[in-house]
Amino acid sequence: MRNYILTSILISVVLLAVCACKSGNSYSDNIPTDNTVISRITFVANDKNPGIEKASFNIELIGDTGAVVFNKDSLPVGTKIDSVVTRFTFQYAIAGMVLLSPKDTSVLRNNDTIDFTHQPVHIRVISADYTKQRNYRIRVLVHKINPELYQWNLLSDNAFSESGSCQCAVMRNDKFYWLVSSGFNIRLYTSADGVEWASSDVVGLMPQCDVRGLYATDEGFYIASGGTLFKSEDAVNWTMLNDKDYLYILGDFTGGLWCVVRDEQGKLYVDDLRGSLGRYPLPDNFPVTGAAKTAYLSPSMRMQFMAIGGVDVNGNQLNSRWLTQDMQHWVNLTEGQPGYESMEGASLISYGGRLLLIGGLNSDGMLRDRFFLQSFDDGLFWEQLSADDLSLPEQITERAYCNVISSADGYDLFFMGGMDLSKVYADVWKTRKNSIDWE
Repeated sequence: MRNYILTSILISVVLLAVCACKSGNSYSDNIPTDNTVISRITFVANDKNPGIEKASFNIELIGDTGAVVFNKDSLPVGTKIDSVVTRFTFQYAIAGMVLLSPKDTSVLRNNDTIDFTHQPVHIRVISADYTKQRNYRIRVLVHKINPELYQWNLLSDNAFSESGSCQCAVMRNDKFYWLVSSGFNIRLYTSADGVEWASSDVVGLMPQCDVRGLYATDEGFYIASGGTLFKSEDAVNWTMLNDKDYLYILGDFTGGLWCVVRDEQGKLYVDDLRGSLGRYPLPDNFPVTGAAKTAYLSPSMRMQFMAIGGVDVNGNQLNSRWLTQDMQHWVNLTEGQPGYESMEGASLISYGGRLLLIGGLNSDGMLRDRFFLQSFDDGLFWEQLSADDLSLPEQITERAYCNVISSADGYDLFFMGGMDLSKVYADVWKTRKNSIDWE
Protein backbone atom coordinates (compact mmCIF):
# COMPACT_ATOMS: atom_id res chain seq x y z
CA MET A 1 0.00 0.00 0.00
CA ARG A 2 2.74 2.45 1.03
CA ASN A 3 4.85 1.79 -2.13
CA TYR A 4 1.77 2.24 -4.32
CA ILE A 5 0.96 5.63 -2.78
CA LEU A 6 4.55 6.84 -3.05
CA THR A 7 4.62 5.80 -6.69
CA SER A 8 1.34 7.69 -7.32
CA ILE A 9 2.77 10.85 -5.81
CA LEU A 10 5.94 10.61 -7.85
CA ILE A 11 3.94 10.12 -11.06
CA SER A 12 1.88 13.23 -10.20
CA VAL A 13 5.00 15.28 -9.58
CA VAL A 14 6.56 14.13 -12.86
CA LEU A 15 3.36 15.04 -14.76
CA LEU A 16 3.47 18.54 -13.24
CA ALA A 17 7.05 18.89 -14.39
CA VAL A 18 6.17 17.70 -17.92
CA CYS A 19 3.38 20.26 -18.11
CA ALA A 20 5.85 22.97 -17.12
CA CYS A 21 8.18 21.91 -19.94
CA LYS A 22 5.36 21.82 -22.54
CA SER A 23 4.47 25.39 -21.65
CA GLY A 24 7.85 26.43 -23.05
CA ASN A 25 9.74 26.78 -19.78
CA SER A 26 12.67 24.67 -18.77
CA TYR A 27 11.87 22.74 -15.58
CA SER A 28 15.52 22.74 -14.51
CA ASP A 29 15.72 26.50 -15.01
CA ASN A 30 12.66 27.36 -12.92
CA ILE A 31 12.31 24.67 -10.23
CA PRO A 32 15.29 23.98 -7.96
CA THR A 33 16.17 20.35 -7.44
CA ASP A 34 15.53 20.36 -3.66
CA ASN A 35 12.02 21.69 -3.17
CA THR A 36 11.31 19.68 -0.04
CA VAL A 37 11.41 22.70 2.26
CA ILE A 38 8.11 23.81 3.82
CA SER A 39 8.34 27.56 4.46
CA ARG A 40 5.00 28.02 6.24
CA ILE A 41 2.21 26.03 7.86
CA THR A 42 -1.17 27.59 8.66
CA PHE A 43 -4.53 26.41 9.95
CA VAL A 44 -7.76 27.35 8.21
CA ALA A 45 -10.28 29.32 10.30
CA ASN A 46 -12.93 27.17 11.96
CA ASP A 47 -16.01 28.35 13.86
CA LYS A 48 -15.59 25.51 16.35
CA ASN A 49 -12.04 26.67 17.12
CA PRO A 50 -12.06 30.50 17.21
CA GLY A 51 -8.61 31.93 16.56
CA ILE A 52 -7.01 28.68 15.41
CA GLU A 53 -5.94 30.44 12.20
CA LYS A 54 -3.64 32.63 14.34
CA ALA A 55 -1.41 29.69 15.27
CA SER A 56 2.20 30.42 14.32
CA PHE A 57 4.71 27.61 13.72
CA ASN A 58 8.48 27.41 13.98
CA ILE A 59 10.08 25.21 11.29
CA GLU A 60 13.59 24.00 12.11
CA LEU A 61 15.49 22.05 9.44
CA ILE A 62 17.75 19.21 10.58
CA GLY A 63 20.47 18.35 8.11
CA ASP A 64 19.46 17.52 4.55
CA THR A 65 16.57 15.19 5.30
CA GLY A 66 14.85 16.16 8.54
CA ALA A 67 12.82 18.93 10.18
CA VAL A 68 10.80 19.61 13.31
CA VAL A 69 7.75 21.87 13.46
CA PHE A 70 6.00 23.26 16.55
CA ASN A 71 3.93 26.24 17.64
CA LYS A 72 5.89 28.28 20.19
CA ASP A 73 2.74 29.77 21.72
CA SER A 74 0.37 26.99 22.73
CA LEU A 75 -3.21 27.11 21.52
CA PRO A 76 -5.95 27.96 24.06
CA VAL A 77 -7.30 25.36 26.44
CA GLY A 78 -9.99 23.23 24.79
CA THR A 79 -8.83 23.75 21.18
CA LYS A 80 -9.85 20.73 19.09
CA ILE A 81 -6.99 19.41 16.95
CA ASP A 82 -8.51 16.11 15.78
CA SER A 83 -9.62 17.49 12.38
CA VAL A 84 -7.71 20.62 11.39
CA VAL A 85 -7.61 21.86 7.79
CA THR A 86 -3.94 22.59 7.18
CA ARG A 87 -2.21 24.55 4.43
CA PHE A 88 1.44 24.12 3.49
CA THR A 89 3.52 26.70 1.66
CA PHE A 90 6.73 25.46 0.05
CA GLN A 91 9.96 27.29 -0.49
CA TYR A 92 9.67 26.29 -4.14
CA ALA A 93 6.68 25.48 -6.31
CA ILE A 94 6.22 21.73 -6.60
CA ALA A 95 6.32 19.00 -3.97
CA GLY A 96 4.54 15.81 -3.03
CA MET A 97 3.48 14.95 0.53
CA VAL A 98 2.77 11.70 2.31
CA LEU A 99 1.11 11.52 5.74
CA LEU A 100 2.64 8.70 7.76
CA SER A 101 0.23 7.61 10.48
CA PRO A 102 0.53 4.74 12.98
CA LYS A 103 -2.05 2.69 11.06
CA ASP A 104 -1.68 3.75 7.44
CA THR A 105 0.02 5.96 4.89
CA SER A 106 -1.89 8.39 2.69
CA VAL A 107 -1.37 11.02 0.03
CA LEU A 108 -1.68 14.50 1.53
CA ARG A 109 -2.99 17.45 -0.43
CA ASN A 110 -2.58 21.08 0.54
CA ASN A 111 -6.01 21.56 2.14
CA ASP A 112 -6.54 18.17 3.74
CA THR A 113 -7.85 17.64 7.25
CA ILE A 114 -5.25 16.25 9.64
CA ASP A 115 -5.70 14.64 13.05
CA PHE A 116 -3.01 16.05 15.37
CA THR A 117 -4.14 14.20 18.50
CA HIS A 118 -1.48 11.49 18.04
CA GLN A 119 1.79 13.38 18.13
CA PRO A 120 4.17 13.95 16.58
CA VAL A 121 2.57 13.84 13.14
CA HIS A 122 5.04 12.63 10.50
CA ILE A 123 4.93 14.06 6.97
CA ARG A 124 7.31 13.16 4.18
CA VAL A 125 7.90 15.71 1.41
CA ILE A 126 9.26 14.43 -1.92
CA SER A 127 11.04 16.63 -4.46
CA ALA A 128 9.73 17.14 -8.00
CA ASP A 129 12.50 15.03 -9.53
CA TYR A 130 11.85 12.38 -6.81
CA THR A 131 15.56 12.31 -5.89
CA LYS A 132 15.21 13.98 -2.48
CA GLN A 133 12.91 13.76 0.50
CA ARG A 134 12.55 15.43 3.88
CA ASN A 135 10.77 14.05 6.92
CA TYR A 136 8.85 16.50 9.13
CA ARG A 137 7.85 15.86 12.74
CA ILE A 138 4.99 18.21 13.62
CA ARG A 139 3.74 18.94 17.13
CA VAL A 140 0.70 21.11 17.83
CA LEU A 141 0.84 22.33 21.42
CA VAL A 142 -2.36 23.08 23.32
CA HIS A 143 -2.49 24.56 26.81
CA LYS A 144 -3.69 22.05 29.39
CA ILE A 145 -4.57 24.89 31.73
CA ASN A 146 -5.77 28.40 30.92
CA PRO A 147 -2.67 30.67 31.09
CA GLU A 148 -4.83 33.74 31.73
CA LEU A 149 -6.72 32.24 34.67
CA TYR A 150 -6.26 33.92 38.06
CA GLN A 151 -6.10 31.63 41.10
CA TRP A 152 -7.43 33.15 44.34
CA ASN A 153 -6.60 32.19 47.92
CA LEU A 154 -8.26 33.74 50.97
CA LEU A 155 -5.65 34.55 53.64
CA SER A 156 -7.93 36.34 56.09
CA ASP A 157 -11.58 37.33 56.00
CA ASN A 158 -11.32 39.70 58.97
CA ALA A 159 -7.84 41.14 59.50
CA PHE A 160 -9.34 43.82 61.78
CA SER A 161 -12.69 43.87 63.55
CA GLU A 162 -13.17 47.54 64.42
CA SER A 163 -15.17 49.78 62.12
CA GLY A 164 -13.18 52.18 59.98
CA SER A 165 -13.87 55.14 57.77
CA CYS A 166 -10.68 54.83 55.70
CA GLN A 167 -7.69 52.52 55.48
CA CYS A 168 -4.47 51.87 53.56
CA ALA A 169 -2.09 48.92 53.45
CA VAL A 170 1.53 48.78 52.26
CA MET A 171 4.34 46.24 52.30
CA ARG A 172 7.84 46.91 53.61
CA ASN A 173 10.59 44.31 54.04
CA ASP A 174 8.11 41.48 53.34
CA LYS A 175 5.77 42.63 56.11
CA PHE A 176 2.29 44.13 55.78
CA TYR A 177 1.41 47.43 57.49
CA TRP A 178 -2.26 48.40 57.51
CA LEU A 179 -3.46 51.71 58.96
CA VAL A 180 -7.17 51.92 59.80
CA SER A 181 -8.91 55.14 60.88
CA SER A 182 -12.36 55.39 62.44
CA GLY A 183 -12.27 59.18 62.36
CA PHE A 184 -11.75 59.17 66.14
CA ASN A 185 -8.60 57.05 66.42
CA ILE A 186 -6.06 55.30 64.19
CA ARG A 187 -4.70 51.79 64.67
CA LEU A 188 -1.93 49.87 62.93
CA TYR A 189 -2.27 46.22 61.96
CA THR A 190 0.80 44.21 60.97
CA SER A 191 1.36 40.74 59.55
CA ALA A 192 4.21 38.69 58.11
CA ASP A 193 1.97 36.38 56.10
CA GLY A 194 -1.41 38.09 55.65
CA VAL A 195 -3.05 35.44 57.84
CA GLU A 196 -2.20 36.38 61.43
CA TRP A 197 -2.48 40.07 62.38
CA ALA A 198 -1.35 42.08 65.42
CA SER A 199 -2.57 45.57 66.31
CA SER A 200 -0.95 48.63 67.89
CA ASP A 201 -2.04 52.10 68.95
CA VAL A 202 -0.67 54.84 66.70
CA VAL A 203 1.04 57.89 68.21
CA GLY A 204 1.50 61.28 66.54
CA LEU A 205 -1.21 61.20 63.87
CA MET A 206 -4.26 63.40 64.22
CA PRO A 207 -7.56 61.45 64.20
CA GLN A 208 -8.74 63.32 61.09
CA CYS A 209 -5.58 62.38 59.16
CA ASP A 210 -6.39 60.71 55.84
CA VAL A 211 -4.35 57.50 56.17
CA ARG A 212 -5.01 56.71 52.49
CA GLY A 213 -1.91 58.83 51.86
CA LEU A 214 0.33 56.16 53.48
CA TYR A 215 3.50 55.27 51.56
CA ALA A 216 6.39 52.95 52.49
CA THR A 217 10.04 53.34 51.45
CA ASP A 218 13.35 51.80 52.46
CA GLU A 219 13.93 54.59 54.96
CA GLY A 220 10.49 54.45 56.60
CA PHE A 221 6.86 55.51 56.20
CA TYR A 222 5.30 58.77 55.01
CA ILE A 223 1.81 60.25 54.99
CA ALA A 224 0.79 63.47 53.22
CA SER A 225 -2.68 64.64 54.19
CA GLY A 226 -4.28 68.06 53.63
CA GLY A 227 -0.91 69.80 53.41
CA THR A 228 0.63 68.07 56.42
CA LEU A 229 3.57 65.69 56.00
CA PHE A 230 4.32 62.97 58.57
CA LYS A 231 7.16 60.45 58.81
CA SER A 232 7.70 57.31 60.88
CA GLU A 233 10.33 54.60 61.14
CA ASP A 234 7.94 51.91 62.39
CA ALA A 235 4.45 53.15 61.33
CA VAL A 236 3.56 53.41 65.05
CA ASN A 237 5.30 56.61 66.19
CA TRP A 238 4.86 59.55 63.82
CA THR A 239 6.53 62.96 63.53
CA MET A 240 5.10 65.96 61.67
CA LEU A 241 7.60 67.43 59.17
CA ASN A 242 5.47 70.16 57.53
CA ASP A 243 1.98 71.46 58.18
CA LYS A 244 0.90 73.36 55.06
CA ASP A 245 2.59 72.50 51.74
CA TYR A 246 2.48 68.73 51.17
CA LEU A 247 -0.69 67.38 49.58
CA TYR A 248 -0.15 63.94 48.05
CA ILE A 249 2.67 61.40 47.81
CA LEU A 250 3.08 59.95 44.32
CA GLY A 251 5.87 57.48 45.14
CA ASP A 252 9.37 56.33 44.27
CA PHE A 253 10.58 57.03 40.75
CA THR A 254 13.98 57.67 39.12
CA GLY A 255 15.67 57.70 42.53
CA GLY A 256 13.38 60.31 44.06
CA LEU A 257 10.47 60.11 46.46
CA TRP A 258 7.93 62.45 44.88
CA CYS A 259 5.17 64.42 46.55
CA VAL A 260 2.67 66.94 45.18
CA VAL A 261 3.17 70.29 46.97
CA ARG A 262 1.49 73.70 46.71
CA ASP A 263 3.27 77.03 47.17
CA GLU A 264 1.85 80.22 48.71
CA GLN A 265 0.45 81.33 45.34
CA GLY A 266 -1.40 78.02 44.95
CA LYS A 267 0.89 76.69 42.22
CA LEU A 268 1.39 72.92 42.15
CA TYR A 269 4.81 71.26 42.03
CA VAL A 270 6.20 67.77 42.36
CA ASP A 271 8.97 67.71 44.96
CA ASP A 272 11.59 65.08 45.81
CA LEU A 273 11.31 64.46 49.56
CA ARG A 274 14.85 63.11 49.57
CA GLY A 275 16.04 66.52 48.41
CA SER A 276 18.44 65.50 45.66
CA LEU A 277 16.33 65.77 42.48
CA GLY A 278 14.62 69.10 42.99
CA ARG A 279 11.14 70.45 42.35
CA TYR A 280 9.23 70.73 39.04
CA PRO A 281 5.96 72.45 38.03
CA LEU A 282 2.80 70.39 37.59
CA PRO A 283 -0.26 71.02 35.40
CA ASP A 284 -3.05 72.90 37.17
CA ASN A 285 -5.49 70.01 36.76
CA PHE A 286 -3.20 67.43 38.35
CA PRO A 287 -4.68 65.16 41.06
CA VAL A 288 -3.94 66.00 44.69
CA THR A 289 -5.69 62.93 46.10
CA GLY A 290 -7.53 59.75 45.06
CA ALA A 291 -5.57 58.94 41.86
CA ALA A 292 -4.69 55.44 40.66
CA LYS A 293 -0.91 55.62 40.32
CA THR A 294 2.11 53.40 39.76
CA ALA A 295 5.65 53.31 38.39
CA TYR A 296 6.23 50.53 35.85
CA LEU A 297 8.39 49.24 33.01
CA SER A 298 6.66 50.09 29.73
CA PRO A 299 6.38 47.78 26.67
CA SER A 300 9.21 49.85 25.17
CA MET A 301 11.37 48.92 28.21
CA ARG A 302 11.43 52.40 29.72
CA MET A 303 10.44 53.25 33.26
CA GLN A 304 7.29 55.38 33.35
CA PHE A 305 4.95 56.78 35.96
CA MET A 306 1.19 57.02 35.48
CA ALA A 307 -1.57 58.71 37.48
CA ILE A 308 -5.21 58.12 36.48
CA GLY A 309 -8.19 60.14 37.67
CA GLY A 310 -8.28 61.45 41.22
CA VAL A 311 -9.43 64.81 42.55
CA ASP A 312 -7.91 68.25 41.86
CA VAL A 313 -7.35 71.14 44.32
CA ASN A 314 -10.89 72.39 43.69
CA GLY A 315 -12.49 69.05 44.54
CA ASN A 316 -13.29 68.13 40.93
CA GLN A 317 -13.08 64.48 39.94
CA LEU A 318 -10.67 64.03 37.00
CA ASN A 319 -10.70 61.88 33.87
CA SER A 320 -7.00 62.48 33.13
CA ARG A 321 -4.32 59.88 32.46
CA TRP A 322 -1.02 61.60 33.22
CA LEU A 323 2.19 59.92 32.04
CA THR A 324 5.84 60.89 32.59
CA GLN A 325 9.30 59.40 32.18
CA ASP A 326 11.19 61.97 34.25
CA MET A 327 8.71 63.80 36.56
CA GLN A 328 9.43 67.00 34.60
CA HIS A 329 7.37 66.48 31.45
CA TRP A 330 3.81 65.17 31.69
CA VAL A 331 1.45 64.05 28.91
CA ASN A 332 -2.30 63.68 29.41
CA LEU A 333 -3.26 60.64 27.32
CA THR A 334 -6.94 61.59 27.54
CA GLU A 335 -6.54 64.77 25.49
CA GLY A 336 -7.60 64.28 21.88
CA GLN A 337 -8.99 60.82 22.63
CA PRO A 338 -12.60 59.61 22.81
CA GLY A 339 -14.40 60.40 26.07
CA TYR A 340 -12.80 58.78 29.09
CA GLU A 341 -14.61 58.30 32.39
CA SER A 342 -13.56 60.22 35.46
CA MET A 343 -12.82 58.29 38.63
CA GLU A 344 -11.28 58.37 42.07
CA GLY A 345 -10.18 55.70 44.50
CA ALA A 346 -9.15 53.21 41.80
CA SER A 347 -6.01 51.08 42.15
CA LEU A 348 -3.34 50.73 39.46
CA ILE A 349 -0.55 48.16 39.25
CA SER A 350 1.70 46.60 36.62
CA TYR A 351 1.39 42.83 36.47
CA GLY A 352 2.22 40.19 33.87
CA GLY A 353 3.16 42.64 31.13
CA ARG A 354 0.01 44.73 31.49
CA LEU A 355 -1.52 47.44 33.62
CA LEU A 356 -4.43 46.49 35.87
CA LEU A 357 -6.96 49.15 36.86
CA ILE A 358 -9.18 48.01 39.71
CA GLY A 359 -12.30 49.45 41.32
CA GLY A 360 -12.95 53.10 42.17
CA LEU A 361 -15.83 55.58 42.28
CA ASN A 362 -17.42 57.32 39.30
CA SER A 363 -18.55 60.94 38.95
CA ASP A 364 -21.84 60.14 40.71
CA GLY A 365 -20.01 58.80 43.75
CA MET A 366 -21.10 55.28 42.88
CA LEU A 367 -18.89 52.21 42.47
CA ARG A 368 -17.53 51.79 38.95
CA ASP A 369 -19.20 48.82 37.24
CA ARG A 370 -16.08 47.85 35.29
CA PHE A 371 -14.24 46.41 38.28
CA PHE A 372 -11.09 44.86 36.67
CA LEU A 373 -9.59 46.37 33.51
CA GLN A 374 -6.31 45.69 31.75
CA SER A 375 -4.18 47.61 29.25
CA PHE A 376 -1.25 46.46 27.14
CA ASP A 377 -0.42 49.87 25.64
CA ASP A 378 0.42 52.30 28.47
CA GLY A 379 -3.22 52.91 29.34
CA LEU A 380 -4.37 54.19 25.95
CA PHE A 381 -6.99 51.48 25.63
CA TRP A 382 -8.54 49.32 28.33
CA GLU A 383 -10.44 46.04 28.16
CA GLN A 384 -12.40 44.21 30.80
CA LEU A 385 -10.91 40.92 31.95
CA SER A 386 -12.98 37.91 31.00
CA ALA A 387 -15.06 36.64 33.92
CA ASP A 388 -13.80 33.13 33.12
CA ASP A 389 -10.16 34.29 33.25
CA LEU A 390 -10.52 36.46 36.34
CA SER A 391 -12.59 33.86 38.18
CA LEU A 392 -13.36 36.22 41.06
CA PRO A 393 -14.65 34.57 44.25
CA GLU A 394 -18.16 35.73 45.07
CA GLN A 395 -16.88 37.34 48.29
CA ILE A 396 -14.86 39.88 46.29
CA THR A 397 -17.37 42.57 45.41
CA GLU A 398 -16.96 45.93 43.69
CA ARG A 399 -15.19 48.48 45.85
CA ALA A 400 -12.92 51.54 45.89
CA TYR A 401 -9.62 52.29 47.61
CA CYS A 402 -8.66 48.62 47.67
CA ASN A 403 -4.99 47.87 48.34
CA VAL A 404 -3.30 45.92 45.54
CA ILE A 405 0.28 44.97 46.41
CA SER A 406 2.81 42.95 44.40
CA SER A 407 5.04 40.33 46.02
CA ALA A 408 8.79 40.94 45.89
CA ASP A 409 9.25 38.51 42.98
CA GLY A 410 6.30 39.97 41.07
CA TYR A 411 4.48 36.64 40.79
CA ASP A 412 1.69 37.20 43.34
CA LEU A 413 -0.74 40.02 43.97
CA PHE A 414 -2.27 40.73 47.36
CA PHE A 415 -5.77 42.19 47.25
CA MET A 416 -6.66 43.78 50.57
CA GLY A 417 -9.63 45.65 51.97
CA GLY A 418 -11.11 48.74 50.37
CA MET A 419 -14.57 50.21 50.83
CA ASP A 420 -17.98 50.33 49.22
CA LEU A 421 -20.77 52.80 49.92
CA SER A 422 -21.59 51.33 53.32
CA LYS A 423 -18.54 49.67 54.86
CA VAL A 424 -14.78 49.22 54.97
CA TYR A 425 -13.51 45.74 54.08
CA ALA A 426 -10.91 43.79 56.09
CA ASP A 427 -10.33 40.78 53.82
CA VAL A 428 -6.94 39.67 52.46
CA TRP A 429 -6.57 37.65 49.26
CA LYS A 430 -3.58 36.36 47.32
CA THR A 431 -3.90 35.77 43.59
CA ARG A 432 -1.64 34.65 40.77
CA LYS A 433 -2.17 34.37 37.02
CA ASN A 434 -1.32 30.86 35.81
CA SER A 435 1.27 31.95 33.25
CA ILE A 436 2.97 34.69 35.31
CA ASP A 437 6.12 32.61 35.86
CA TRP A 438 6.13 30.74 32.55
CA GLU A 439 9.13 31.25 30.35
